Order: sequence, then structure tokens, then C-alpha cells
Amino acid sequence: ITGGSYGGYMTLRAITATPDDWAAAVARYGMPDLVKDYELTVDRFGTWYETEMGTPATHAALFKERSPITSIDKVKAPLLVLQGENDTNVPKWESDLVVAELKKRGRTVEYVVYPNEGHGFTHRENRLDDMDRTVRFFSTHLARKAVSP
Repeated sequence: ITGGSYGGYMTLRAITATPDDWAAAVARYGMPDLVKDYELTVDRFGTWYETEMGTPATHAALFKERSPITSIDKVKAPLLVLQGENDTNVPKWESDLVVAELKKRGRTVEYVVYPNEGHGFTHRENRLDDMDRTVRFFSTHLARKAVSP
């Protein structure tokens, strides 16, 4: 499974909610903590959150349950995290947190930060690197899964 932005969130959500279903994952600038994301983006996405889920104050349990960081201990799939250093939608510290928590638990995780990128990769060399790393990551981890009993 892979995705960027909301797709990055869905990637993190999938590997934490249904950990046995995934052999490998690549998450690009996905938000792991919906409370923090709401607080950071309320001026831009507050109405969307309030329509879909309420607010962290009114629906705290729902925000917690749907935040991948609260179930990070369930992750089994190897994960590659790709992040822009200058991202203002999903700041780098959010990806730092995911990577640190997985490393603390001894999970397989790789992390690449593109210093000249924000939310989404726009520089050709970074887009090519992203695609190359993604293909290699999946090729490596899916090949291992294919030969495992």
C-alpha cells in the first residue's frame, strides 16, 4: 500500500488498523495524529474535519481511534516514509515521530527527507528518487514475502 498526503494517512491507517493485510508500505507526508493535524490545519481544513468527524473536543475518542500513531505498535509491514523538510501541511516532525516510534519497537522502517521540498515533491530529481526508492522498497520486501512460507 502507498499514498501521499491523505493517501499517506490512509497508508498509515491501513498498516495500523489491519496489520496482517499488508506486506509492505510507503507513506508520503501522511498525518499520523489527527488531533495535531486538526490543530495545525484548522484554518484550512477545520470545516472538513468538523463535517466528517466533529472536533477533537467533541469527538475525542473518534480522533484517537482514527489516528495511526495510537496503534503504531501494531505495525508489522516494513515501511518507507518519504517527507519534505519544508512541509507546512504535514510538518516533518510528524514523520519523525512515526519513524522514531517504529524504530523504538524494532520494526523495519526507512526514512528519506527531501530538504528542498514541501507538501508534495516538485523537483524532478526528487520525484525520480521517490519513484525509484518506492519500486526498490516494494521489490525487496514483496520478494521476501513471496519466498516466505
